[in-house]
Amino acid sequence: MMVGRGLEAVGVSLAIDGRTILDSVSLVAARGTVHALVGPNGAGKSTLLSVLSGDTAPAAGEVRIEGRPLATWPLRELARRRAVLLQQNAVFFPFTVQQVVEMGRAPWRGTVSDHHDEAAVAEALALAEVDIFSERHVPTLSGGERARVAFARVLAQSAGILLLDEPTAALDLRHQEHVLGVARTRARCGDAVIVVLHDLTLAAAFADTVTVLQGGRVAATGGPDAVFTSDLLTQVYDHPIEVIRHPRTNAAIVQPVR
Repeated sequence: MMVGRGLEAVGVSLAIDGRTILDSVSLVAARGTVHALVGPNGAGKSTLLSVLSGDTAPAAGEVRIEGRPLATWPLRELARRRAVLLQQNAVFFPFTVQQVVEMGRAPWRGTVSDHHDEAAVAEALALAEVDIFSERHVPTLSGGERARVAFARVLAQSAGILLLDEPTAALDLRHQEHVLGVARTRARCGDAVIVVLHDLTLAAAFADTVTVLQGGRVAATGGPDAVFTSDLLTQVYDHPIEVIRHPRTNAAIVQPVR
């Protein structure tokens, strides 16, 4: 596993229509690790991911990839460094699954790496378990199937930094485990993975580092065992929350008090 500079945010702030969305947010997502962003609705998770990807410019602070300011990367070169999975990934045209996943290879066209396209697409289709319906048209798929196709496109991009916005939202239990398992494997092979999650038990199971956002600020950051405490989560989510341990694995199980 390679651990080193991946992606970092330094004092990132952003306001929209006079409302502060992000307030002096700093974090480091190292290569070789999975970094989860969690927090209640409106905490700024998706906006932060958009800033980290370069799709939204911060009003203050900066984002760096491999120590280099994000704003200085040419767009095509940036697309070879980071891949982004958005919450909204609807495809309205009758592209096949294969064609959509092939779109992930666009940044590599005309480079010495474009001869890897076929292998990269085949691997991504298999990893996301969408190869069995690769010739189907995407609009005919279920929501969960479309989500896995979008994940496959991100994998096919062969970028060393993955930014995933709620990749498990439309998935059943098995596919939630599978997709996050693939993301963790990519991290163990040297990628930096930043993932927005609402399921805190999944975050505890798969993340090496967790950043908890509240009102656009960092409420806590660190390993899941250090960050996921009943007191902190109860305060952040404004609801009684308990953290218990699985009797066999000792992994954290986070649930509301009912």
